[in-house]
Amino acid sequence: INMNLSATIATEVCGPDCAGTSGVLPDAEVERLTVILKSLAHPTRLRMVELIHEGGGEICVCEFEKHFELSQPTISHHLKVLRDAGLIRGRQNGTRIHQAIDTAVFADTLGLLASLTLQPKNQNTR
Repeated sequence: INMNLSATIATEVCGPDCAGTSGVLPDAEVERLTVILKSLAHPTRLRMVELIHEGGGEICVCEFEKHFELSQPTISHHLKVLRDAGLIRGRQNGTRIHQAIDTAVFADTLGLLASLTLQPKNQNTR
């Protein structure tokens, strides 16, 4: 990844304090990021997020049954993990529930990860 792009993403997404110069992450932020990354580390959940994105950022829960050979309770479990991580949110639309990506959480996570590509303050340049 381009270092200038990383710095730009980190600064624009989560501000100057997240641009690799603020030091060690607070424990609460590490815990939050761990929950997010763990939820995305499962192939089914990552595909669910991709499916929501490809569906315009929001799709009906019933769509998941068409794309996965999983039982409804298993689909519900995976959606709950994604909701608990803050990556998606549900919206009632009549009798159906639609799942949408929370783009702010993804942008914040991207900014934080991009900041890890920057050279640390205390590292000498070569």
